[in-house]
Amino acid sequence: MSAAERAHALFKKHGLEVSASDWPLSTVPPGDRVQKDIRMRVHRTCHKCSTSFGPDKICNSCNHKRCKKCPRLPVKKSKDKGKGKEKVGEKSVQKAGRKKKKPAHGVTLTLPSRTGGQDLVRKAPRQRVHRKCHRCQTDFAGEKVCRKCSHTRCNNCPREPFKKNKPPGYYDGLDPDDSEEERQLPIRPRRTYKKPRRRIHWICTKCSTTFVEKAKICEGCGSNRDETGLRDPPKKQPYKPTEEDIQRLDERLKQTSLLAA
Repeated sequence: MSAAERAHALFKKHGLEVSASDWPLSTVPPGDRVQKDIRMRVHRTCHKCSTSFGPDKICNSCNHKRCKKCPRLPVKKSKDKGKGKEKVGEKSVQKAGRKKKKPAHGVTLTLPSRTGGQDLVRKAPRQRVHRKCHRCQTDFAGEKVCRKCSHTRCNNCPREPFKKNKPPGYYDGLDPDDSEEERQLPIRPRRTYKKPRRRIHWICTKCSTTFVEKAKICEGCGSNRDETGLRDPPKKQPYKPTEEDIQRLDERLKQTSLLAA
């Protein structure tokens, strides 16, 4: 029942007569009702003492000022539909496996199968990879051993299409006559000569028993190493020049004449 019909029935009940021109009501037909979602009152809880906040932004229990750590009920919806910040009270769950790649053209094109199986999905064209022997320039044809020269495929064999980290023409400067060992194996540094070292042993002169390492008492006779011990190899004695060496040096100094500057 419209508003005009209700007003006409009310006037007729009380015996009043009103012309249609005197109606203050609008003649525009009523529009459709706009449906809106039910709104829930927002509540905030202090993250320190779990007390609900009132109309103020300060907790009545612990005087804590409301911050981002204080949970919100209901949880605020993100504008980017799950791609933004993590919601309070929820943990992000990462699915195991690889991420699905989006098609380059934006829309996935499918074609129904002629045999009634799974639909055919359009994929970007891919170029077949070819490898050539760097010795005889023969195509491997999917194998790892060259049919012509029996060379095992290595990193020096060019690849077509080229990799992103190696530009076209990278393999042109390589000499096919070089051996594989000179290319792949790194150059070893020169060996540094060091004098061989010998382990020192101490032997007791009384019972011919070898002393234990870092021990100064013989296990056979109980004598002290400083008194009866014999070092093997013997300790080198410092060089002491003889009288002949001194005379020979004096003769050389007399024959040498120093020029004045």
